[in-house]
Amino acid sequence: MQLPRRTSIISLGYTMKWLISGLKTLGLGILALVVLSVMTVGILRAVWGHRLAAEMEAIKARGEPLSVADIPQPKIPDSQNAAPIYKQAFKELPESSNSESDLIKAFEETDSASLARAAELLTPYQRSIALAVRASSMSGCVFPLAKQDKYADRPETRLRRLSRLLGCSARLKAGQGDADGAVRFIEAQLRMADCSGTEGRWVTFAQKSSMLSIASGTLRDCGSRITINQAQARELYNAFGAADLKAAYVRGVQGERAHFLDASAKSPVAVWDRAAQLHFLGGQISSADLTYKEYEARGLTRKMPFYARAARMRAGQMTGIFTIHTRSRSRLAGSRIFLALLAHHDRCGSYPRTLDELRSKLGWPLEKDPFTGDDFVYRRESKGFILYGLDQDLRDDGDVTHIENSYSRNVVWAKGE
Repeated sequence: MQLPRRTSIISLGYTMKWLISGLKTLGLGILALVVLSVMTVGILRAVWGHRLAAEMEAIKARGEPLSVADIPQPKIPDSQNAAPIYKQAFKELPESSNSESDLIKAFEETDSASLARAAELLTPYQRSIALAVRASSMSGCVFPLAKQDKYADRPETRLRRLSRLLGCSARLKAGQGDADGAVRFIEAQLRMADCSGTEGRWVTFAQKSSMLSIASGTLRDCGSRITINQAQARELYNAFGAADLKAAYVRGVQGERAHFLDASAKSPVAVWDRAAQLHFLGGQISSADLTYKEYEARGLTRKMPFYARAARMRAGQMTGIFTIHTRSRSRLAGSRIFLALLAHHDRCGSYPRTLDELRSKLGWPLEKDPFTGDDFVYRRESKGFILYGLDQDLRDDGDVTHIENSYSRNVVWAKGE
């Protein structure tokens, strides 16, 4: 009767021995895993530390800012700086902008009553408009932006408001048949886009992009209503061509990189996140002249290591900046082609059959669609024409203006007769 009990004890002994052996093996496995993890992290830190040092050295060698303190600040003598005059224009603006909505609606109609109503609504803004035109003719404009300013009080917000008022003045001139007057106001809008702040971030590029878009919209509206002759078209063609959007984009991304480096030096950021982010931002800068199609093929975000999660998240946010950059280039290029078409009509009495014919007849350089690298879509419509580019989906949806995040895609330039 003692045998089963003895057998149970022996079995229990073997079980305990097996458990102890298993725990030892598990412990050794965990220890090995910990050692392997530490070694892997150490190797990754060494590899990415080397890459980070190389990225920093390359930035330094190119003379680009490594910190916010390194960002070059424009130095403009007070006598040549338009910012104080723009500030005077801001003070002259009525507190409420509700009437500006009515003003824009009045220009949607072309009858004489609507035009008279628009002229009346524009009267309270004449002092601000005159100051804005005067300021736009000066050689430079730099605002020392204060971070505590409310959004509505910041210079870039008020500058956009002034630019829209200049656009209304151009439409009024167009409605009155004064093409020269309309051209002068559009040129003032383009010059206003060169105002900048001292933050050195992409917000300065976004401001310029937005104001160029406003000027492009003014041109589309005025050009579809009045006759712009070849000389006037060439003048505006050159003015749109002088808008150095690439420089603003590059400066903006460099500023973001400098702010990132300062912030990452003060807070714990994994070395691979820092190196991957710097490499990505460098790729953003070197992509400035690429089409959107070529940019997507580079796959800057996809090439980031999966464990650089913070860098991948920031890169996803920054990718949208390149889309904005491409849309802005598209608006500038489309505006210049639109003006070339108007000039061709003034010279030849009709619009060309194709853009290649426009190039050969006029001899003006015409940009390709910055999304696809191909020509803009162009076709004659009766005695007029339709012109448009594509967007980031790279699909030709026809001459339909889509609305996305409160701004338009597939911008259309049209002229009917």
